[in-house]
Amino acid sequence: MEIKILKVDDYRGDKIYVRQFGHVFEYLIVHQRQVYTMHNVFFPRWYRRLTKNQYNEKELEDGMRLTLAAARNTIDLLKDKKYGARKNAQSNADKLSGGDADE
Repeated sequence: MEIKILKVDDYRGDKIYVRQFGHVFEYLIVHQRQVYTMHNVFFPRWYRRLTKNQYNEKELEDGMRLTLAAARNTIDLLKDKKYGARKNAQSNADKLSGGDADE
């Protein structure tokens, strides 16, 4: 299976990589030395599923833009001070308990 890098973007100081393979459009974010990922599945039109190029240029662009928007939304959430405070508190609780705080 071929993996295509559709876009590499820099948003608010974090790198975003948008990739496409099969019917999957995926983003990878590197934020504070951690990798975050999410994927969307977009099926091509039924008659294009039998061809080598299953998506036309507009469909590829739409999938890439929707995935990029989700990645930017994730970065905004990660940089939100309230979310960051909860995440740091959870991380500190994990360190004190020697494992996951949920266990």
